[in-house]
Amino acid sequence: MDDDAIIAELLTAVQAEAREKFEELIVQLSTDGQEAAVAQLSALLQAANPESLRRHAVLALTELGGEAVVARLGQTLTTDADPATRQLALSGLEKVDLPLAIPYLLQVVEDANERLAQRARYALGTAVSELAPQLDSEDALLHDRARKGLNSISVALLGQLLLSDNRTTVQTAAIQLLGGRGEAAVEPLCRALHELEEPDLLWGIISALRQIGRPEVVPCIGERLVKESNRDLRRQAATALAQLDQPPAVPFLVTALVRDDDTNVRDTVVNALARQADWHRKTSEFLALLEQGNLERANLNSIEIVTALRPPSDQAATNRHLYTDYLLEQALAYTDNPRMTAILAALIIASAEGSMSLAGERLNAFQQERDLPEERLQTLRIEIGGATALSPILTELKQNLAENFQKPIAQLNDHTQRMWRITIVFAQIGFLARTLMSIALFIVGVYLVLDSYWQVMAGNLAAEQLVGTSVSFLSGIITMLLMVYRGPLREIRQSVNDLGIASAAFIAYVHRVLQISHTFSFAYLREKISFDEMEKSSRLIDEAMASTISLLREANEAEKEDGRDT
Repeated sequence: MDDDAIIAELLTAVQAEAREKFEELIVQLSTDGQEAAVAQLSALLQAANPESLRRHAVLALTELGGEAVVARLGQTLTTDADPATRQLALSGLEKVDLPLAIPYLLQVVEDANERLAQRARYALGTAVSELAPQLDSEDALLHDRARKGLNSISVALLGQLLLSDNRTTVQTAAIQLLGGRGEAAVEPLCRALHELEEPDLLWGIISALRQIGRPEVVPCIGERLVKESNRDLRRQAATALAQLDQPPAVPFLVTALVRDDDTNVRDTVVNALARQADWHRKTSEFLALLEQGNLERANLNSIEIVTALRPPSDQAATNRHLYTDYLLEQALAYTDNPRMTAILAALIIASAEGSMSLAGERLNAFQQERDLPEERLQTLRIEIGGATALSPILTELKQNLAENFQKPIAQLNDHTQRMWRITIVFAQIGFLARTLMSIALFIVGVYLVLDSYWQVMAGNLAAEQLVGTSVSFLSGIITMLLMVYRGPLREIRQSVNDLGIASAAFIAYVHRVLQISHTFSFAYLREKISFDEMEKSSRLIDEAMASTISLLREANEAEKEDGRDT
């Protein structure tokens, strides 16, 4: 049976909806017969024919295959009024030659029939995933075919496939293609970088943005660097920013330098920032970020920061102190901010080769060059530390220490000793006077007793005289007893005790104060004293005073108790 007869029988089978029969006949057709059959079957796709006939004509054309069939199925897909026929045409295109079908698929991706449009997008995703690898093929025909098909797909559609198609192969291919589309692809790639979470895809997106290499890609990569929780992705973002070497990356790199806790990420960030020539901007961004936050000096690696922010080597070669002097100038703006002053002091030391002495020299030179008052630099001097930086303060403090502390203490000590000696002399005179007075009174008492006794013994007294003599006798006895137990002798004894206790307490107090003050002076002049130690020394003196007062109070209470007991 020749081709014409097979074609006639094929058309009859199509009209009879005998699919198995026309599939069998198609196999029997020669190449020329297939071309004729395509023409005959295409005629059946006219809108005037019944829907079932058009559908089976589509099925028969799909079985025939070939480039000519793609055009017929594509026309049916885009123009036929029957949704089912269009669905069959789309399926046929996928089966016959998907790359050649791309232009037709593109016409229906936004079709009013959402089911058809969704199926078309799915087919395009499949085409993208199949053709993208062929762009790297050494076969020129495959390469040109893939390039031609893929170039017809817009950036917007590739971005849509990237976000909506859940097949990793499709998303990966879309990322690859967008990376070669230049500036137009920045927006969909950045959107995907913001919305997607799969690490492998994000890695690919960052690489694609780096490939584009435009300044516009920096913000989205930078946002991922400072907000991403996956440290590998942060490293990838930092590497991409380093390779891009774009000025807009500075704020994001500075943020990562300050806040990122991964050493490898910070190493990459340091290298990226070191390549940025505008060191004024880098430092300004850094200081602005610190000013807004609450980081302390101890939380920052000053060596890393200086390495990242300092001027390029060619600029530093003309003035090795260029960055140190710049930091000193910046520190003037933060003299009322102890936290920032402490951070800048650490950076100044790091910029001065890590030497406090060299940092102190630059600070002294900086002050002389600008004729700055010492008051503006005192806090910074203390934070930098070292003999050189603290020299003006220490000189003044040594003078103040000698004038306002050591000299007054010595004068107080001399005055106290002098007053103590005078007190002892007067106490001795008083003691002697009271002793003599007590002896005199005791003698008077003895005299009264003896005189009364002799008068009584003589027996020459009248009754009235005897009463008076007895009174005199008793008065003498009472006077002697009071002198011994309740009178001046007891007070003298108590005074001697009080004097001894007060002497002991005062000696202990002066000794402790001198010990504390000398220790403080020794440590302070050797720069080994801090505000905590100063507070501790003050607390020790307070404790010494409280202890002395407590001792004297206890002695007084004991004296009162003794008085009540007796």
